[in-house]
Amino acid sequence: SPGVVENLAVFYTDVADRLDFPLSWLSGQREDFGVWREAARAQALDCLLAAPPTAPYDAVTVAEEDRGSYVARKLTLNITGDSRVLAYMLVPKGAGPFPAVLLLHDHGARFDIGKEKVIRPFGVSDERAASAQEWVGGSYGGRWIGDELAKRGYVCFSTDAVNWGDRGGGGYEGQAMIAANLMHLGMSFAGLIAHEDMRAAEFLAGRPEVDAKRVGAMGL
Repeated sequence: SPGVVENLAVFYTDVADRLDFPLSWLSGQREDFGVWREAARAQALDCLLAAPPTAPYDAVTVAEEDRGSYVARKLTLNITGDSRVLAYMLVPKGAGPFPAVLLLHDHGARFDIGKEKVIRPFGVSDERAASAQEWVGGSYGGRWIGDELAKRGYVCFSTDAVNWGDRGGGGYEGQAMIAANLMHLGMSFAGLIAHEDMRAAEFLAGRPEVDAKRVGAMGL
């Protein structure tokens, strides 16, 4: 018999049947939520494998666009010690600090855009602007989630995950190889994205425009 069917090892159902998820809060094996949370968080971080090195964010605003009740900013910053990235930040006008939302773009099997899926781009090529418009029109009712939140008084921040948008290059066919090669380096592809997301959340919470006690995340 074959060893792989539809990209799954043929014995995957046997493996799945052996899983009982003892660390799940829903398993009923834990009584103290605080103790469970500490253990679960430690396990989750361990599963992310090696964290990338950190570095000062050294954020620089490279462009701005007035959007009426809020301002769109294009920033560059060190998301880790390995990667300096381009990001969008939307800041409401008026007296802050404001609540904030970290926006995590979808996978969608579409890699030419990332942050542009959740914040309306500016200063980009006609091709990228059209791609973002098409994606948002077909997936999110024609409205950028970040811009809608900014109109309602939220600071919004988003950047690209590795292999999307300005950090692209592998596309759909390359993503498995990227993951495999990172594993050889002791890193998890999903773990790297999660570590960068945590760094992004810390950056957002530390901004002077933001109320650090009111920071949320929204993912797609």
